[in-house]
Amino acid sequence: MSKTETPDIVERLLMHGGKADIEEVLADCREAAAEIERLRESAKGQLVVVRHAQRLREEAEAEAGRLRSELAKHQWRTMDSAPRDGIYVLVWRPDEGDGYHEAHIWIDCYLDSSWYHSRRYQQPTHWQPLPSPPGENDG
Repeated sequence: MSKTETPDIVERLLMHGGKADIEEVLADCREAAAEIERLRESAKGQLVVVRHAQRLREEAEAEAGRLRSELAKHQWRTMDSAPRDGIYVLVWRPDEGDGYHEAHIWIDCYLDSSWYHSRRYQQPTHWQPLPSPPGENDG
């Protein structure tokens, strides 16, 4: 019995109003009960699907958050936020415009009030943490 047939059953039950044979009323009641049970089972199945979809959405949101966090680790930041405790980081040194010292990425650390591997005239403008060594985060 389909959803379109359900109102027909209800209408038939309402039409009985004491004027029909009891067997006819009981048959319509049984048919209505069967339709109610079918709808109940269908709703249970839909609820399982909805719960599964919610769980998948939550997992996807958690993974997206983890990926956003991981991506944020590898974004260039200004030097005012760079660590000053001797930790090595990637630094970006701009082109000096002299035809010799071109822009490049380098590994450096801040020691004794200066960037240890940077020349006085070519100081880094941006930094980011070093990536994990090979094999450390391999999936």
